[in-house]
Amino acid sequence: MTRNPRHVSYEQIKAVVEFMGRHVDLASGSLRTLQDRHLNRKLWNELSNIVNNMQSGTKKTADGWRKYWNDFKNKLKRKVILINRKYSSYRPNLKPLNKLERQILEILGPDFAKAGYHSGKHRAINHRLPKVKLEEHNFDMGGNVNESSDKLSDSEKNESEAGESDDEVSETDNNRMQLQNIYPKWLIEIEKKRTDIELRRAKAEEKQADIAAQNAETARNQVEALRKLTDAVLIQAEAMLRIASVLESKIHPIEDALAL
Repeated sequence: MTRNPRHVSYEQIKAVVEFMGRHVDLASGSLRTLQDRHLNRKLWNELSNIVNNMQSGTKKTADGWRKYWNDFKNKLKRKVILINRKYSSYRPNLKPLNKLERQILEILGPDFAKAGYHSGKHRAINHRLPKVKLEEHNFDMGGNVNESSDKLSDSEKNESEAGESDDEVSETDNNRMQLQNIYPKWLIEIEKKRTDIELRRAKAEEKQADIAAQNAETARNQVEALRKLTDAVLIQAEAMLRIASVLESKIHPIEDALAL
């Protein structure tokens, strides 16, 4: 396949999604601290080298791929919000989420597109996604799919409408099963490992804070001891001056007597 300098190829998109699956913090934009800045730059450079060296597609700088990913996340978020409005009076003619979009939602986690959550009337995305039709072909990062996927077939519409009333009754049971379908075991394991790392880091920082507090207390005690020692030296010096003064007062009469 020849390289098109203007468009991202499907192989490049798959590589981006796979890379983000291995680096969830990068995908979600969580690497924002000063300590994470170096890692963030390193990962984007690594991703840029991977996709730019592919035989098909376009070439971008690391900043270009970062902007491309952020733009796509914003488009996907708007699309998810509109899909979640299925139970409202407004029903836009939306293309269904395709396989790669679903994978990206799995990577970004349950907090992504929280603006799509509506209390009372509408369900969150993790309640509705299992009913969305998937398309695997002709996908691009702009959120486009094949025009043939614009509408569901009549049978699919009937099945969806017939299942809505059942979903309202069994929503609690379905939520658990749908969450398991949306967030695979490997992603849950990644989240557990990341949580464990954060917990260990917090404990280490707490231990360091305790050590620093102990060092500060020790230093304060040392300063107090030095102050007391200084006071004792001053008292001793004053006592020696008084003794010297007494001795001097006794020596002068003796010297005067001897002089006579």
